[in-house]
Amino acid sequence: MRNFVHLDTEQLAPYIKDDPVRPHLSVEYRTTGRRKAFALVEGSEVLAIICCSYTTKVPVSEEDLNSVGGHEMIVSPYTVWSYKKGAGRQIIECLMRFIKQEHSDISESYWPRIITLSPKTDMATKFHLSNGAIKIGDNESTDNFEYLLV
Repeated sequence: MRNFVHLDTEQLAPYIKDDPVRPHLSVEYRTTGRRKAFALVEGSEVLAIICCSYTTKVPVSEEDLNSVGGHEMIVSPYTVWSYKKGAGRQIIECLMRFIKQEHSDISESYWPRIITLSPKTDMATKFHLSNGAIKIGDNESTDNFEYLLV
């Protein structure tokens, strides 16, 4: 059975070297403040990892992953990688279910938005569009895709 789990600093550390998008971000950065890391696991095997930042504005750069002070809550996946075919798609689906469950006690109109900070690559674009996201931002060095919580 596959499970979606939160990773702490120690659990995430061995996998940072495999991050194809932002390997330069430290494990401490990914797991402190308003940032979280999650894994899709089967038994003791890690199938995929996703790192997210909880922000208050749509991020267009890594610096924006620390933004607070706006009016809306945005969960911003800024890197995802998988070790098994199909696990990338599944971890996105798990993140969406997690966010819905985490906010099930409030009106849907107040749920956070899920908006990526993605590299400007064909692979990232194809990944997000094929998983149901909508492209909402074309920035200088990044793209934004939104996953709608319905």
